[in-house]
Amino acid sequence: MVTELKEGDREKVAALLKNLPDYLNALSIIEGNTAGRVFVDDAIAPKTVVVWECKNGIFLAGNGDNDHFNMAFAEFLEKTLIPRMNEKGQFMNYLMHTSSWDGKVECILNGRQLNYDSRRLYSLENRDMNCEKTTLSQDYELAWVDKNIVNSHMANADKVKEELDTVWKERTLFFEKAGGYCAIKDDCIAGWCLFELSLIHI
Repeated sequence: MVTELKEGDREKVAALLKNLPDYLNALSIIEGNTAGRVFVDDAIAPKTVVVWECKNGIFLAGNGDNDHFNMAFAEFLEKTLIPRMNEKGQFMNYLMHTSSWDGKVECILNGRQLNYDSRRLYSLENRDMNCEKTTLSQDYELAWVDKNIVNSHMANADKVKEELDTVWKERTLFFEKAGGYCAIKDDCIAGWCLFELSLIHI
């Protein structure tokens, strides 16, 4: 049986996610910063969890040998989640799982082709940085991405909004918990880099 957890109950699975190779994105969904849904085998005492990042990713954690749940979720994925993604023009860009799911993923995905890859993760120990000291060409200005930048009429502001909305559940959360930098030339945002996760956990 597959049960979806309400937002207020999602903390129950936080410990299960810590064994993922990269758990910060899944944790961001648990905390309500990133749009997503959480499915478990048991709403009271979950041992198996699937976190679906509504845009393009799935995280599998906990007990991977829960065959009843695996079969039920495979059917739910095939009949509900994938058709919904197709309707919105989305696709499954990545799937991350703990070692207990080795050999189970292929069955859940019903024989769909998988491309395996690795990912490098880095931690930042010194957060005492001042990027505003970065030297740019005289034609460019380095600016913090805030409400004024995002809501401006500058060229490419709409693309900044689009990228922000693909990651963050609400723009207010991005402004409160994260940010980013952009390079501005004349009345154009020439380039930008946005934080995908809350700075509180970095």
